[in-house]
Amino acid sequence: MDNYSFSYRWHFTSSSTPSKLWPYLSNTNQLFKDLDQLPIQPASVSHNLPKGHRELTYDLIHKLDIWEEEPYEWEAPYHLKFRRNYKNGPYKTLLLGIDIAEKEYGSKVTFRFSGEANGFSSLLRIKTHFTGFFKRTIKQVIQKYDKTIQSGNHSSLKRSFFSFRNNSKWEILTNDLTELSNKPFLSKQLIKTLRNGDTQSLKSMKPTALSKLWDQPLAQTLEILFYAAKLDILNFEWEITCPTCRQVEQKKNKLREITGPLFCSYCKSNFDIDFHNTVHLVFRPNPLVRKLDKKTYCHANPSKRPHIKLHQYIYPGQRRFVKLDLPPGSYKLQSNISDSTVFADVEEGGLEYAKISFNKNDHSHQTVTLGTSPNLIIHNQTEERIFVIAEDMDWKEYSVSASEVTSTQLFRNLFPDETLRPEQKLKCSDLTVMFTDLLNSASIYNSEGEENAIGQVIDHFEVLRQIILEERGAIVKTIGDAIMAIFQKPVHAVRAFQKAQYHFNTSTGEKNTIHLKGGIHMGDCVAVSLNNRIDFFGNTINIASRLVEEAKSEEVVISDSALASKELKDLIDDEDSRLKVHQTDVSLKGYENVHFEAKRLVLRNSTLRLVV
Repeated sequence: MDNYSFSYRWHFTSSSTPSKLWPYLSNTNQLFKDLDQLPIQPASVSHNLPKGHRELTYDLIHKLDIWEEEPYEWEAPYHLKFRRNYKNGPYKTLLLGIDIAEKEYGSKVTFRFSGEANGFSSLLRIKTHFTGFFKRTIKQVIQKYDKTIQSGNHSSLKRSFFSFRNNSKWEILTNDLTELSNKPFLSKQLIKTLRNGDTQSLKSMKPTALSKLWDQPLAQTLEILFYAAKLDILNFEWEITCPTCRQVEQKKNKLREITGPLFCSYCKSNFDIDFHNTVHLVFRPNPLVRKLDKKTYCHANPSKRPHIKLHQYIYPGQRRFVKLDLPPGSYKLQSNISDSTVFADVEEGGLEYAKISFNKNDHSHQTVTLGTSPNLIIHNQTEERIFVIAEDMDWKEYSVSASEVTSTQLFRNLFPDETLRPEQKLKCSDLTVMFTDLLNSASIYNSEGEENAIGQVIDHFEVLRQIILEERGAIVKTIGDAIMAIFQKPVHAVRAFQKAQYHFNTSTGEKNTIHLKGGIHMGDCVAVSLNNRIDFFGNTINIASRLVEEAKSEEVVISDSALASKELKDLIDDEDSRLKVHQTDVSLKGYENVHFEAKRLVLRNSTLRLVV
């Protein structure tokens, strides 16, 4: 039988470390564009594709090749590969692999191309693609990535046509945005990004990514994006992601357009829309400011799911050696056919080597402490090929949820019509809710006089608003002297309470009259539109409102579900936080049959009481 296989292995040097280079090489949509590859589009010929597989073709009339693309495999930030199985055209199979090895000078980058051609003539055609010219193109792209990393200028590698013309247009946009937002630095950064950024990177601009790119607080980044959208410099969209695979399944321009449940085309599963966990805000340039082409060069790549650090096939009986580079945090490793899960706490000084096995009949949950550069041996003890994933459990840090955005006062002011349909109710899972209230506010009115007291109360609302925003939270509403706020995590709520009370204790003159008390709970609730804004209802809200009633001066009472958060436990254990725990009991109105164990936390000269 004739052999029409081919194989190419090219080595390149990079001055950047693997962790710096990974975001560029793993963004294969941008990489393939930079390498002058052809755009692609879904083919949708077959109806029985395996989970995670995609059927694709070129986005050109005269190129009719169709192929089935298997899920990308990667070990961040060292290895990436994928396989295409062609139904027609010169290729029968194509495998691309990228390896990044750390060296003293930076990294050694290896591109691997292998596969099989559909006959001798097809093999000759394929050889005309893998030429010295293509090799030089890869080298030049890596060099440009290095320059971008070194300079910190993340603009387009191929400078946009827009950046050479109509300078006055960009100056006007910068001035208009600065005038409205009073943020000159961020205004310049955003307009510079829109002017010089590559089309692919501008199609879905995530606030969290821009915050890191500009090295600015997320709250400030969100505000400049809101103002830019108000001026029609940007448009915003709501991405709806599958809770299982985190792939974007749908995009909507308005919250009112969201409907569910949905079916994930990638992992082949139905899912309900979760206002806190599956609906996220992204931005793109207004077409009148910068028109983006609609071409796509890759539909699935690691950069779309940065919280996934390992995405790897393991064959039956195989022991696979895996090396990862993980920031400190909490991760979970699991396979597609086993119920067992390994929870990993990653920290400095953790295990450098660990063996993890997956068995089809294993339902156990294990916990291990790993170092930040662990070497793992993953053993597939099943008789099937399995897919193993290592996921950062703190995936909420990679996006901004609809619940967070729509509770922000600035967003409400600028976009008052951005609400759900009147009859719509969307669940919110694992929402952290905090109520705060003033202790004995009547005494403030009696001692300070009504006019001064009202001024103090309003000022305290503004202090809370700013501090809560800094901690990834938002005030949903005020109720008399109290506020209801939501957060991404319980630790953010506790830190916000600490910062606010510390502010009042240190900046209100000789005698502080503002003494907060708080209640924090985490759980599920429902988001609805009420009085032309988003509001939240359910047991989680009711319990949080009851907890604040049990708090004393400069104390917060928190439920067991919120206290179970690892980040909050770490905060309590941190000696610098000066938090000490004391036991007590409380009884909540309306929940007399539910027993709560109370804990009192002492902060500096203040006390925080936590209920579990």
